[in-house]
Amino acid sequence: MIDRAYYLALCEEAHENMEAYKEEAERHVAGWEYATGKRYDLTPYYFERNHESRGRVSRQEQMTAYGRDERGDIWITKWDYLRDAIGCYSRSENLLINRLYQSGEIDSVEEVVFKDGLPIRYVQFIVRGGRTLEAAWHYEEYYEYRHSRLVQINRYSHSHGQKPQQYQYDLSYADNGKLSQITDGQSKIIFMDISGSQAAVLREAVKKGLIEEARRTIEAACRRAAPEQLFCIGVYLHDEPDTVRDPIFQPGLESIRSEQLRQHQSKHDIWYLGEHPIRYQESIENKELLARFERLIQYWEMKGSWWSNARKLWREVAMALNQEALASMLPGLTDDFVIFIDEEGAGIKDLLKSVPPKKQDLLRSKGLV
Repeated sequence: MIDRAYYLALCEEAHENMEAYKEEAERHVAGWEYATGKRYDLTPYYFERNHESRGRVSRQEQMTAYGRDERGDIWITKWDYLRDAIGCYSRSENLLINRLYQSGEIDSVEEVVFKDGLPIRYVQFIVRGGRTLEAAWHYEEYYEYRHSRLVQINRYSHSHGQKPQQYQYDLSYADNGKLSQITDGQSKIIFMDISGSQAAVLREAVKKGLIEEARRTIEAACRRAAPEQLFCIGVYLHDEPDTVRDPIFQPGLESIRSEQLRQHQSKHDIWYLGEHPIRYQESIENKELLARFERLIQYWEMKGSWWSNARKLWREVAMALNQEALASMLPGLTDDFVIFIDEEGAGIKDLLKSVPPKKQDLLRSKGLV
């Protein structure tokens, strides 16, 4: 456990001497590197652990910038962690401190302790909510090595008056020394290094599995809702990786749609599944498939494109199912049954991206789209 009073005093001192620390850091800067977003972090494997894409070096001047000395060491960061923020580094043989300021106020202090050139401890002490022990919170990380190779990270999260939360990361490497995998304390994979070609193969396998699993959920929803008929199932995608990986399948009941049509309700209301009971909802049961899908989404997260890629994949799954003669195989479906991707703010045009032209024509002939 760290001495919180010491780090609070460090933040107070940094706040009082902001201009001096800025000037000291600026004296070391020989040039600037601009990036499209956060590109560096003081903690090892930050981007892999948090599934974040690393900002790219830019030839054009950007908000995110790093001031480097002639050896390439960073002394100043701009806008890489917070908006309108500047970090000022100070260095000694076994210690690095980053004093981070936002809008002229001290935000936090980061400290890295080194031994034999390797980081062994990291502390981030945050006073964003106020420069008091009650308002401050902090993180600690401790690093374990085997033959100078980082093999375990223990991270602790501390908030005032609350029990510390611990996170463990175990790291493994390929024969060439490149990081191959990170797992947590329960052996859950946090990161796995895969190539673009491996990701393409994984995507096809996941797509095939999702089609099969979605077909099962349709059958299960029919059994659950019987003797009601279903005219649709919406696969609801929230904008979080876990809920996109394992979404809710919400059925729409034909009895409710018929009443809406009788009352001449709008097309938007007809496709709004919030009017339908949740007791017939289904979800994916295949845990192995979910684990493989998680690997794929993690890969996309590292590329900064997980949402667009995952939504595209789900639309392909729905399109494949809508091309099948599902209604002829399952008596619990109407002849115009469709499965579509539902999301916050989606409209009928978005719904139709999951529906083949022939079925779109059928829906138009009935005045449903």
